[in-house]
Amino acid sequence: MHRARGHDVVNGCGRFAPSCTGKAHPGTLLSALLAWLDARQKNLSFLLRYEDLDPDRCRAYFGIHLSEAMTWLGLDWDQEEKQTDHIQRYEQACDSLADHGVLYACSCSRSAIRAVAERTSDGSYRYPRTCREQLVTKATWRTCPWPLRVCIADDVEMGDPVVRRRDGAFSYQLAVVVDDAEAGVTRIVRGSDIYPSTTTQRALQQLLGYAQPSYQHHFLLLEPDGEKLAKLHQSISWSSLSSSMSAGEVCAFLANCAGIPVESSTCTPKDLLDVFSWDMITCTDQTVLWQDGRLQKI
Repeated sequence: MHRARGHDVVNGCGRFAPSCTGKAHPGTLLSALLAWLDARQKNLSFLLRYEDLDPDRCRAYFGIHLSEAMTWLGLDWDQEEKQTDHIQRYEQACDSLADHGVLYACSCSRSAIRAVAERTSDGSYRYPRTCREQLVTKATWRTCPWPLRVCIADDVEMGDPVVRRRDGAFSYQLAVVVDDAEAGVTRIVRGSDIYPSTTTQRALQQLLGYAQPSYQHHFLLLEPDGEKLAKLHQSISWSSLSSSMSAGEVCAFLANCAGIPVESSTCTPKDLLDVFSWDMITCTDQTVLWQDGRLQKI
């Protein structure tokens, strides 16, 4: 655990919760930096949580890589955790949802959903509520062979979310809500690509009786072809980045992309605390290029 030093925190908590599906890249570092600045400026404690529930894509060494990249950039945190240690929490949440009569089994195939569902703003398919009558109980949901969904308000864009997959893995939508509540997270900073999930997660928070954090969604870093920088796209990794640029240079580059004024070509996250404000942060996605061992904004 990498504990922060010299920070007096008040009640409240910010967090950074990267998925362990690939190596850290500039977009990862941007999101971590903005979440850290937001929490530290508000004197909140700061949590690093590894989202590692997907058995097909998550690897423990990606979590190690992520924490090393954050430390290299100059970020610290007060506590850390990983979702695979919290399975009992998610089971208890499903028990609660079953008791409320909103947990149901979904026997629809993906192709059947695509055939009738509307597309949402993030490109996914809005579940058409086909199986809402197939309610499961606290005594039966654990042995159900199908994915489990939760009945939420009809006006939520993404529709009823899956909370447990067919293979038994708990979903991101449920886990993030439960973990934020258990950790006392009051402030969430994340990319605008996650925005469609926010209303879904608020609905789950209400059903589970959780307090609701405040949310801040930030701009994205894009590849030259318009795709978001992402682990699955094999974006330039921190390992390659750090072999050609110093942490100070990368920090200054990210600050420049965000619209934070910097006086030199290098800086540390702590240097930005006195000038950081969401009022100055751009709302426009920024396109970046990796060329000749340097990050460039285009």
